[in-house]
Amino acid sequence: MHIKCKTLWLQKDGNAAEDYEDSAYPREFLESNVSEFKCAIADGATESSFAGLWADILVEGLVYGSDLDLLRKDFVVKVGTKSLPWYAEEKLQSGAFAAVALLSLKEHEEGNLCDLSALGDSCIMHVRDGALLTSFPLDRAESFNNSPSLLCSNGVGGAKEDKLEERQVIWLSGDVFWLMTDALACWALKRLRDYDDAFEILEKIEDLEGFKKFVHEHRAIIDEDGRPTLKNDDVTFIKVSTS
Repeated sequence: MHIKCKTLWLQKDGNAAEDYEDSAYPREFLESNVSEFKCAIADGATESSFAGLWADILVEGLVYGSDLDLLRKDFVVKVGTKSLPWYAEEKLQSGAFAAVALLSLKEHEEGNLCDLSALGDSCIMHVRDGALLTSFPLDRAESFNNSPSLLCSNGVGGAKEDKLEERQVIWLSGDVFWLMTDALACWALKRLRDYDDAFEILEKIEDLEGFKKFVHEHRAIIDEDGRPTLKNDDVTFIKVSTS
């Protein structure tokens, strides 16, 4: 299969780039002929310590099939190299948290299989001929809230936070997959519901400058509830085109 993969991101308005706490892997444009392809996106929870680092570790580790226990150990090692004040050390005991979504595409004699794995409100959207076939794990704008399930760096929270939800779908050549962190995913589902043109808009984004223009424009549009149609948050997408 022939894959084109594009990743674009932008930090919250008013924040510096180093304050960005989403993550994606791969991070650069990629085009290749492969029999299997994986990519992942994550949204670090700002309220927790080193959420961006945990998101970085998760996306790369999951793409390469690393066990969660190993990723947690890697997090502990990397944080351990930092000198922290006592209050930061205390906060760190609660762990870092992130929503995550993983896409795995495979070619198979009996059909092209796609495995979707996710926890929280970062979403994978499967699109064919401009129409949404699947949005996973959330498929309605109303499902987004301020307390999504999150993967924790120290395993606190029980089995639910250790097990990603999974779904398998069949894909065809020409299908497109979009991985989006929560603010953008919510915008896309709301835009589809109200105008049915979300992917028409997103397909026009070719580079970072185009993405910045799109983000600033839709953060400035106020909906009927008096809120921006695109929440002011870190925004990230991975677009995977197949052929």
